[in-house]
Order: sequence, then structure tokens, then C-alpha cells
Amino acid sequence: MLSDIGKIPIFKQTLERAKNISLFLYRHQKVLDLFRKFTKKKELIQPTVTRFATAYLTIKSFDETKMGLRYIFASEEWCTSPYLKSVGGMKAQGTCLYDKKFRKVVKYCMKVVLPLVKLLRLVDGDANPACGYVYEAMARAKE
Repeated sequence: MLSDIGKIPIFKQTLERAKNISLFLYRHQKVLDLFRKFTKKKELIQPTVTRFATAYLTIKSFDETKMGLRYIFASEEWCTSPYLKSVGGMKAQGTCLYDKKFRKVVKYCMKVVLPLVKLLRLVDGDANPACGYVYEAMARAKE
């Protein structure tokens, strides 16, 4: 179900952009150090049981660390960095600093998908939840 939602054009584009930014951050140690400095050691990628849930939880991390991401690309360290003029660096900077549509779509993605991810985590957990909890979570996801 999450993979089908990910095929919707607006979701697909947003997931791809988020993936490119996170790959850029995690492939360059100095940029990753800047990210951790400005976001108080938070991480963008959170491992989960399914890879599709991972993509949406990464989107959630983008929302939680949006100010830290903006501080990175506006910082003195970034301006003197050799990554400033790289293609990946320019795309990441443009998306994080100037693209308001990206931030709006991230919020929209979270609003649509996170109730489903929470439901999947509840059902897939080690403990067997009572049926009442599952039905309540399903009702919230439908809303």
C-alpha cells in the first residue's frame, strides 16, 4: 500500500528529492558532521521493517530537522566548503533553503502516510495488541 502511494507523482517526486538530499549528506563526512552539529546529532534515515516505511520516516525526519538543514546551508562552514559548488550541494541547498513547495509537500506526505505507518508498526510489533487498539488505529488512519 505504501509503495502504491509512493507512485503518485507528487509523492514520488518528494521522496526522490529527499532521498537525494540524504544521500548527499551521508556520502560526505564533513557535510554530515555539519548536519549533526546543527541538528543536535539527529539522523535523517531511520531503519524500519519495510523499506517503504523507511522512506516516509525519512520524510518525517526532514520536517523535524528543517531548521537545522536551513542553518547548514546558510552557515559560514558551508560557504567555505568545497561541496558548495558541487551539483548535489547546489540541489540540496536550493531545496532546503528556497523551495517552499518542497516543505509543504513534506507536510502533506506526513499527514497522509504517517497514520498508516503507525498502524503498521502497531500490528507488526512483538506484542499482540488488543483488537480494540487495532480498530481504533484503523479508524484514525481512515480519517
